[in-house]
Amino acid sequence: MRRLHLEVLKLEFHQFDVDAQTDSISMSDFALSIVSYASPQHLKKLVEKAQHIPKYEERVTFQQFYEFDQMIRTRLHDLGLAYKLYNSMSSGLDRTDFHRVVKAVTKTDLTKTQVDVIFDLFDINKDGHLNVDEFYAQVMKGRHSRGLDTPRDIGISEFFGHVVRCVKEAYDEA
Repeated sequence: MRRLHLEVLKLEFHQFDVDAQTDSISMSDFALSIVSYASPQHLKKLVEKAQHIPKYEERVTFQQFYEFDQMIRTRLHDLGLAYKLYNSMSSGLDRTDFHRVVKAVTKTDLTKTQVDVIFDLFDINKDGHLNVDEFYAQVMKGRHSRGLDTPRDIGISEFFGHVVRCVKEAYDEA
């Protein structure tokens, strides 16, 4: 399963405009990858924000992309708890605090530019503090599950459940 996940992640990374010489993607593409799992009601607004982030010189390598994904997939719950605890004691996370919390909880050392991109997307009122609810609940939760937490069944199992129940009821009446 781990190998399958790695291959899916490679495909996701390579869907962006990858620089062949550095095997890296732009920060704008990194932002698009972050918001790609947003809930449908927030997706349009977040994609627009991702497309309008500043042009950063720094690029994201596959290793950094992988580490960010691992952070979300394996430590999301811990990160969410840390955010909530921190927010209860202060007015929110600024860039320095966010970086410190991520590193302490997940051992992932995001670059300053990656942190800037996250703030470009989720500092809703531009006060220098991250809107953790937006970042955690609406986007990262979807990325964590890769959308696999919603049922994909087309109704067949429910249909057969009803058939079985009807047959049992008919049999009991007879």
